[in-house]
Amino acid sequence: MTILRQHLPKNAVLVGQNIKKDVEWLELQEGVDFGAMLDLSALFRVWNAKYSSFTYFGLDHASTCCLGQANDGAAHNAVTDAVKSMQV
Repeated sequence: MTILRQHLPKNAVLVGQNIKKDVEWLELQEGVDFGAMLDLSALFRVWNAKYSSFTYFGLDHASTCCLGQANDGAAHNAVTDAVKSMQV
């Protein structure tokens, strides 16, 4: 973690699907270790009037809709998810 904190710019914007969980797991602090975070699940949520709640979509769905890149059938991979998140 020391190496990550040394190389992570203080003004970095972290992007990911439900990124808050990753930030908590890494024990990073917004405003201390990095500048801000962008949660793709919140960005692409839609209001569902029938159920009076938001519908959230997964990263593969967002990637398919935004980039035309359907899931290639590969197993879940953190590196692939990170690349997809930055591309979206």
